[in-house]
Amino acid sequence: MILSKIPNSFLLRNVSIAALFASTLSACITDENPNDEEYRLDEINFSHYESDTEIVRPESGIIVDNYLYVVLQKFSNEWTPEPGIIAVIDTTTNEEVDTDETIEGIQPIYLDVSNPSEIIYQPELEKLFIQASGNVFQAEDVRYSAGGIVTIDVNTFETELLIDDSSETLNIYNMAIVSDELGYYVGYAGWEDNSIFEFNPTTGSVANISALNNKNISDIEIDKNEKLWVAITDVDDSGIYIVDTTTNEIDGEIIPTILPPQNITFISISPIETTEESESLAIISTYNFGDGGEHVTISVDEKRTLSDPLVETLSTDFRFVSYEDYFFKLDISIDSIQRFSNLTPETVVDEQSILGDDVSANPHDMVFVSNTKAYILRYDARNIWIVNPAIGE
Repeated sequence: MILSKIPNSFLLRNVSIAALFASTLSACITDENPNDEEYRLDEINFSHYESDTEIVRPESGIIVDNYLYVVLQKFSNEWTPEPGIIAVIDTTTNEEVDTDETIEGIQPIYLDVSNPSEIIYQPELEKLFIQASGNVFQAEDVRYSAGGIVTIDVNTFETELLIDDSSETLNIYNMAIVSDELGYYVGYAGWEDNSIFEFNPTTGSVANISALNNKNISDIEIDKNEKLWVAITDVDDSGIYIVDTTTNEIDGEIIPTILPPQNITFISISPIETTEESESLAIISTYNFGDGGEHVTISVDEKRTLSDPLVETLSTDFRFVSYEDYFFKLDISIDSIQRFSNLTPETVVDEQSILGDDVSANPHDMVFVSNTKAYILRYDARNIWIVNPAIGE
């Protein structure tokens, strides 16, 4: 999460390829790393979408059918939000895809919403869903004029505004999708005043969930049992609520996390015996603003914290993403990426600095091609580094 009570979050995608992104600053590798040349393989640049008066920043991404869809936020030089862009990369060639051959030059997918952030693929509908917070911090008369949830047909690249932000639907932050008929998002009404809304990904209908109104919500995720996990960072009510998506009622008591939770990531531990089911854990990043943080593990099935806080850090902004037998800590505040084994979530396997020649990095998302190939989206540098995340093995 970014340093905000209404952060831009990301969801783990169970897709065949993953890429490692950065969303507030550029993510690179410094000269202090002994294996720089082996770690960094190539790069893809996005500066051609900028001008003397406009800048772009890669925020998140997802891969569908060998295409990497990169969410690019766009701003004026004064950081006024402008309509975003989706760049499409062919992951077999690392070349950008032309989404409209009727126009000269390589064309991205242009959005009509600003501040796009989260992106999710819904396979039954064959559509991407993009959440955009729009003009949330602008003047009241333009606040509900540029946000919502947009869909993209992956077969035609056509876009459609499914849900428009308004005084009823609120500004839209965070998103989780259960099926082609059920999804959730966080509606922002004001500072520390967030609520959960249910929506239909097919029709766009919206309904508020009264059980979780006027909370300070930092993240939402769907677990393997299709239950909704909600990270609450209220001063007197910090922890994880689990919502039964068949009833929209809170399932049990809040799971305390000691420090305020910011990001939820699920990992799976394979059983020793093939007849046993894999164990699912939630890795929760927690921290106090300015005072550092830590991460804790929660059993998905037992709904309880399994350990004391793990790996205390001075970091004030970090998140996790998982791929197969490992999960990765994307540390925004100190520009590094740590790898952990799912079997020993308290122990760092290896660490890579991602600063490079730039002032700072700020990684935001991670999607893997394989154990030996991933993409890092560098927010300030407007490019992607293609890296080998297993270089430490």
